[in-house]
Amino acid sequence: MKSFIFLSLAITLFITKALGYKQTALDTFLLMNICERCDLSHANFERANLSGADLLGANLREANLREANLREAKLVEVNFSRADLLGANLRGADLSITNLSGARLSLANLRGADLSMANLSGTDFSGADLRSANLLGAILKDANFIGANLKNTRFDKEKFCRTKTSVGIINPNCRD
Repeated sequence: MKSFIFLSLAITLFITKALGYKQTALDTFLLMNICERCDLSHANFERANLSGADLLGANLREANLREANLREAKLVEVNFSRADLLGANLRGADLSITNLSGARLSLANLRGADLSMANLSGTDFSGADLRSANLLGAILKDANFIGANLKNTRFDKEKFCRTKTSVGIINPNCRD
């Protein structure tokens, strides 16, 4: 009996570690739409309605947010590294000082979003709508904006480094 309990506990700990988040954090977030500084890495929010959510400083590393609605969400200092946000609605969201390195934002709606001071290194924005978005101070190293709508988007020109656009690569010989 002791060996069964030990084995059950070991499996539970392994699964919790593999998922990267605690169920209580997820349950609290889903109930209250607030999860400041919590760990939701690897969580699955595909097609979830998270509009207006407050995720200040949360860890959503490698989370699945495909086609999720995050309109007007507070996502300041969130870690979205290698997260999948394909087709997500982030219209008007505050993503300032956020880590989106290696994230997939293809076909995402980022119209009017604040991405100031965000780490966008290696982020895929192909086909995304970034009209009137704020990217001032953002790190754009190796980012992909091919097919993205950048009308009225605010950039710092000196922050481009091997940044791919529909007109070619901007600053291909930059220093890392």
